[in-house]
Amino acid sequence: MVQEINRGGEQILPKIRFKSEECPPQDFFSLILELQPSQILMEFNAPRIVVGRSSGADFRLPSLCVSRRHCMLNWSEQGWVLRDLDSRNGTYVNGNPIKAIIIQELDEIKIGVFSFVVKKSEAEFQLFKAIQEYKQAG
Repeated sequence: MVQEINRGGEQILPKIRFKSEECPPQDFFSLILELQPSQILMEFNAPRIVVGRSSGADFRLPSLCVSRRHCMLNWSEQGWVLRDLDSRNGTYVNGNPIKAIIIQELDEIKIGVFSFVVKKSEAEFQLFKAIQEYKQAG
């Protein structure tokens, strides 16, 4: 499930649409991105999120600067991976063009005219990994 977290109950970003998917919460680690400069927080509760301007995208960004299927975020054992899907204008992390990268807390992601800051902490990810290892050990 992808949902917007707003402040003060305001209706924010009416043109950005979210497509919901239900997934077992234990299979992945949710991702929180902060839209810049508005500081609106968005929580992604699915292990795979396709970002683009297409109505079929999980996270829709309505801009001609954004390709129909621009990039994808997916959960892996190493953390969240951001992968460019051969977009026209590229996907950037901390000002650098990327093909695929594991994103970290406070990384800045640029997709077309939209900028986001990663807000999930490495400490929470390490806790998640420790719990998974404990479960596997029995």
